[in-house]
Amino acid sequence: MAASANATIKSTYFHPQHMLASYHYSDASTYPCAACERVVTGAGYSCDECDFNIHKACLSMPGSFFFATHSREHELTLTRLTASRWCDVCRETSRAGCYMYVCAPCNYDLHPRCVPTKMPAPIDGGAQGRRQVVQPNNGGGNAVVTGLHVVSGLADAAESVFSLVDIVSTLFSCTIL
Repeated sequence: MAASANATIKSTYFHPQHMLASYHYSDASTYPCAACERVVTGAGYSCDECDFNIHKACLSMPGSFFFATHSREHELTLTRLTASRWCDVCRETSRAGCYMYVCAPCNYDLHPRCVPTKMPAPIDGGAQGRRQVVQPNNGGGNAVVTGLHVVSGLADAAESVFSLVDIVSTLFSCTIL
């Protein structure tokens, strides 16, 4: 971590207990990000009281959002895990204490690093950070936004990028009868 903090902020849902200090993490950092679980380098935030670290980009992830193609548009909510869970997109496990987006009715889990990149402005006037992942297409309708949220450069991108087809087929398999 760099020598000094620039500013402090209060996090809304990732770490509401304490203030977070803005840091510039060195390339030699070994601190894992609480959201995406990658090593934090560059701009980030830290809580020295409880060893909490997060990328600046990860801190801006929404608290919840809807996938346009998700059956019945169940909300995916950012949740701190109390037990290990498996991401339905990249198929990697996250340990307790880490964060994932969860659709409780479908038992569908998604890493923050596996979320589509183009998160549009919050709907409902920004209430509770809800967002809907849709984008107008040339045919006049809506299309699911393509791309994945990748924080840590090209080496990590190869590990976390999956095709939109995988995401959509997984979401379509989530149907409550």
